[in-house]
Amino acid sequence: MKIEKIIISILFIMIFVVSLYGKGNWLKPLEINSFPEFFEKVHIGMKSEDVIKALDGRFKLIPADSEAIGYKDLNLFWNDNFVYILYNKIEYSTSFLFYKDILFQIRSFKELSIYKDKTEGEKTEYSDYENIINDFKNDSKYIYLLEEKFKPIDQSGYRSSVTVNMCHFKIDDKVITIKFIEEIYNANIKNLQKCYILSIIQVPFITYEELKNSKSGKKNETLEQFVNSYLKQ
Repeated sequence: MKIEKIIISILFIMIFVVSLYGKGNWLKPLEINSFPEFFEKVHIGMKSEDVIKALDGRFKLIPADSEAIGYKDLNLFWNDNFVYILYNKIEYSTSFLFYKDILFQIRSFKELSIYKDKTEGEKTEYSDYENIINDFKNDSKYIYLLEEKFKPIDQSGYRSSVTVNMCHFKIDDKVITIKFIEEIYNANIKNLQKCYILSIIQVPFITYEELKNSKSGKKNETLEQFVNSYLKQ
């Protein structure tokens, strides 16, 4: 009888966990050979139901914090849990943003944080950034736009050095930005010593153009334009 009670308790816990976290967390990571291959499968402009189907139901839609994302007064949605992509045996956490049921932003990323006494996250190096860039350069469907490198000043004083590397590619009405950030922290202030972040982002080309002119204030308008063009299809 005691064993039966234990088994029943375990079953109840399993049911609770499944209901809490959803189906997506129980599926294995989506394995890909390259990010150009992934963007063939899932890309902005798709309807939410088609994205969820393409990813085997790995997530559900929930309301997003639109103002925090930078789209005030718009009703946006995103995935209730990360979709994990396995590329070169390393997991990338992936999020999706939707407006009017149309996907308009994909972001995959991984990061490595090095503390004085431990290391957290996935192995993340500059060579990973270069390898992904080469995948896009070797795909004739993508147009190389530019690569840039800059060192923003950290006003907080926590970081002694920040380096941002970015490379942009265009395909149809979409832009893919590969970004590698290296942050070096002041050892006498923070336990965290270094942080490396690699992200791959797909957005509308008109959004990319608007972001280059950040003072235009037309972020919402360009999003409406992009989404409405797909609603008409």
